[in-house]
This record gives sequence, C-alpha cells and structure tokens, in this order.
Amino acid sequence: MLKVERINFSYKDRNVLEEISFEASKGDIVSILGVNGSGKTTLLKIICGILKPKNGNVYLDGRLLTELTKRDVAKNIAYMQQRVDGISSTVFDTVLLGRRPHINFEVSKKDLDKVEEILTMLNLSEIAFRNTHELSGGELQKVFIARALAQEPKVLLLDEPISHLDIKNQMEMMTLIRRITKKMNLTTLLVIHDISMAIRFADKFLFLKDGQVHVYGNKNTITSDVIKNVYLIDATIENVKGISIVLPILKEDKL
Repeated sequence: MLKVERINFSYKDRNVLEEISFEASKGDIVSILGVNGSGKTTLLKIICGILKPKNGNVYLDGRLLTELTKRDVAKNIAYMQQRVDGISSTVFDTVLLGRRPHINFEVSKKDLDKVEEILTMLNLSEIAFRNTHELSGGELQKVFIARALAQEPKVLLLDEPISHLDIKNQMEMMTLIRRITKKMNLTTLLVIHDISMAIRFADKFLFLKDGQVHVYGNKNTITSDVIKNVYLIDATIENVKGISIVLPILKEDKL
C-alpha cells in the first residue's frame, strides 16, 4: 500500500537520506529507529509531502504522491509532528480541525459525527469541551492523534509520540496506537527511540544509519549486532515473561 522508492534528500550540501526504499502494508506498524540526526523525521516529512526529495518516489496504493493534490494527500496521509504546541481551543474544535481536507464550504453533519465517533473511540468524550491548555501531556497527545484520525487517513505518521510521557502514559499511548492501527486497518509509521517499546508494539522495524537503510524487517531483524552497528553500543536482548527487552551494556557492567 505504501511504497518508498530510492529516496534521496539533502539539506544544502549535506546528504541526509540516501537510496531509502521500503514497503509497508495495511495494518502494519513500522518503527523507524536510529540515532539523532539519522534522518527519521525528514523521512516522515517526505512521505507526507512536506519536503520534496532530491530524487526518488513515494507511492500510495500504486499512485505517485506527486500526482495527488495537496488536499488528496491530506485525506490519505496524516502527520503528527514531534512537538505540538497546544492551541487555545476546546478538544472538540481541535479534533474538528482534522476535517479540513473534507470540508468544502461549511462544516457538515458528517464532519461533526466523525469527530464524535473518534472522541468516543479514544475515550475523549468526557473532556470534549475542555480547553486543550487544561490537559495533561497524555491527554493532549491523544487529542492530536484524534485530530490526525479525523482526516480519515490510510497512512498515519507519528514523530516520537511517547517522548514526553511517563511510563504509564507511554504504555497507554502505544497500546492505543496499535489498537487503532489494527481496527482502522491503517499503515502506521512512527519514530521512536525506545527499542524495547518498539519490539513490544510494532510489526516491522526500519533502522537508519548515516542516512541509509541499515536493516528493514520483522522482529527477527533486531539483533545485538544490529543495535551495536546502529547505536555504537553493546546490548543484549533478553526475554522477560515472553516480552523482549533490550539491555544496553556499558563497559562498567563488564567489570
């Protein structure tokens, strides 16, 4: 459904992405992993059309992204950036903003019904008319995901959706992302730094190193050698009650 083919991108004279190619299907959660500056956020911005690659193509259901209008792209691909400043608005109105690609002259009953449906799905109905400035970090992240879902996308792009949350809210957010991806049959790509969290909730894993695809595949892709090559740190992968956990090993640990 989503195909990225030989994408290259540069900021001035600095190559950021080189020959990036991969495919993802409906229902897939793809974790994009790598050190800071490896091009993860840039890749998301290219996929949703914010940035234009030097060369290469992105296909959605076999159609070139460049053949679609900006409005059609917004109907099919939703992007939640890494840091979103809360606007002074109610939760309902914030989510309604996600309907903009579908609104012609005025908000329709269908738009309002869709917002109510998504608020119910994400258990946000009780705070629908609270101001976003009054929300906790976890609640606010849910609202922005709800706004993205209001676009009725086929592809959901999330840039570090759990980076500013405590462990409880991280688990709730990742559980929510997996649930809505499967229920709505989305293709979800998310940038994440916690490899253990990625292993627990994602289906496929794209490791970027020096702007290139180092490895792409399922959970069997993740090995101690891959982690060392990408992050330049020794690590072991342990199984705890059926859950894979990545444990970094420092020199002091070997003493």
